[in-house]
Amino acid sequence: MNIDEFAESILLNLPYVPNDQQVQLIAALARFCSPLMPSDAVFLLNGYAGTGKTSVTGALVRALRDARIPVVLLAPTGRAAKVFSKFAGLPATTIHRRIYRTDGTGLGFGTAEVADNNLTGGVFIVDEASMIGESQSAGDVR
Repeated sequence: MNIDEFAESILLNLPYVPNDQQVQLIAALARFCSPLMPSDAVFLLNGYAGTGKTSVTGALVRALRDARIPVVLLAPTGRAAKVFSKFAGLPATTIHRRIYRTDGTGLGFGTAEVADNNLTGGVFIVDEASMIGESQSAGDVR
């Protein structure tokens, strides 16, 4: 599937007729998701509430799924992951759960290790990234 076909797939997955800026966004997202893009590239989407960010992202996720491109949906909180999952139609998880692997006791007392997050040819999408702040270690608390 070429870039134009992928952009058309995103448009077809959108539940409304997009405005001109949303059409430009969809074209940029289609280019970003192409195999021509470096694997470490980042696409940052921001905008005011009600501009269609979540709807376009949901359409992108459905188009990626239709194209059989692996996609991982992440959010900073469980609630944000639940909302994201509803709009995208795929399971979403918290960033922490995806990054770290625990001993599996579920008690929160075990050790956590960095998980293997290799996803060749896939796309990681983080929703509500503005909620992510700088963390402080216990020694930094004032």
